[in-house]
Amino acid sequence: MSGDWTPARGAALDWCHARLREGPAYAEDPEKRGSARAMPIVLHVPRDPRPARTPLLEA
Repeated sequence: MSGDWTPARGAALDWCHARLREGPAYAEDPEKRGSARAMPIVLHVPRDPRPARTPLLEA
């Protein structure tokens, strides 16, 4: 390792491990629709011949 990095030990390591087990604080909750996250998808759609919409969305 380089620099002044020191691995966590003792109580600090226990805290880190507990935090990882809890998961992210911003995780999605299936019971709350407002917590859902989405990622935009960009597709290249050729103009000629233009594919049908359903197969394009299923791909």
